[in-house]
Amino acid sequence: MQKFFAALQENTDELEQMRTEVDEEYAFEKLRQKASKVTGMEVHYLEDQLGILAEMRREAGATLGQIK
Repeated sequence: MQKFFAALQENTDELEQMRTEVDEEYAFEKLRQKASKVTGMEVHYLEDQLGILAEMRREAGATLGQIK
């Protein structure tokens, strides 16, 4: 468990440093890339996924509205 908290603190420090030295968008993109690399999974921004879901719902609603 100690290893987890040490890594969490290291990543938090790195994120804050990037936010200060560069900008927030850059910092979170680097964090997303690191999470993808560490987990071996694709990591997506939640707001991107919510936008895709909303678009799918709009399209589905338009399609359902055309069925009579």
